[in-house]
Parts: sequence; C-alpha cells; structure tokens
Amino acid sequence: LPPAVAPRPGSTWRPREAYRTGIHRIGNRKVPTLAATVSADRLLSVFLDLIAPMGPNVDVVLETGHDSPEGMHRDLVREDIDLTVLSSHLLDFEDYLLEDGLTGLVVCSQASRPLQEVQLDEHKVLVVYAYDLRPFIAVLADYGLREERELMLILEDEHAHKTSHHHSSQFEVLASRLSMSETVDTLGN
Repeated sequence: LPPAVAPRPGSTWRPREAYRTGIHRIGNRKVPTLAATVSADRLLSVFLDLIAPMGPNVDVVLETGHDSPEGMHRDLVREDIDLTVLSSHLLDFEDYLLEDGLTGLVVCSQASRPLQEVQLDEHKVLVVYAYDLRPFIAVLADYGLREERELMLILEDEHAHKTSHHHSSQFEVLASRLSMSETVDTLGN
C-alpha cells in the first residue's frame, strides 16, 4: 500500500494486487475501463509500462489538492511531451508521487491517436480508459496481476489521504520541470 492513503478503522478494504474491468459512460459513449491496485514498490514501474503503448508523445495533466479550497483541486497541463522525458521526470519524483495523497497524474494519447488515458490517481489506484484494453491487460499480466471482477478499491471505502507541507513545494517543482500550465478542465471531464 502506498503511504499516500490509508484505510480508516473499521474499513473492509484489504490491499491486494489485482485489476477489474468495466464500462465508463461519457455522454452517449461507452468507454472500456480498468482499475488496478499495485503494491507501492511496483506502482510507478507498472504505471510507466502502461503509458508506453501511447506513442512517442503524450499529453499530461498533473492534479493537486494543495492550496485549493476544500473538495477542489488544481489541474496543470502539458501537451505534446516526449514520453521518455516525462518518464525520466516521474522517476525523479517517485517518492513524492507515492507519498502525497493530494496529487494525481493523467497521461493521455494525443488527439491523432485512438483514445487512451492512464491515471495514477490521488488514491494511488491505476485507472485506464481505452477502446482497446488488451495492451494494458497484457502489461498487468506481465506483472502477475489477475482480474478480480469484485475487486474493491480503497476509494470505495472509508479512507484518509496523507500529505505534508513539503509535498506542496514538490508539486510546484515537478510542474516546473514538466513546463506545465494552468487549465480549468481535466481531460475526461
């Protein structure tokens, strides 16, 4: 379990590595989705392997609840970033990304490619939206993850997010390194 989030006393959620699939509705569209839980020691590696099929350049959204009104979050966006450059910066900030329960990350395929979106949300759950989930399921299978149709995610039970003042400044440094700019809407909203 990544240190960014913890179950509250009495929670029935139990950590385990697995994934489940489903359908997400966006207006009249139905988009296949999967959600996966992965141990902290493998989480960023799995995330980086999930975004690898997206092509050489991607769009990225960095989300934070730091310095935002209660229940709100701030989104920063960078379009057309080289995937290798993005991966390198994310590896530099691995501890921060795993420890901060107020930060999430969304990587999207570019408009010229089929819809693919991979999230590392603030709960440290991996979420994929794509019309073809097979390449993503293959990545999870390579890590030994199996589908569990009834998999409960920590975000579906009582939980607490963990963070520190230091994480707010780390967010700003990562955003600066990625040359991100403010946006109002997140992708997928």
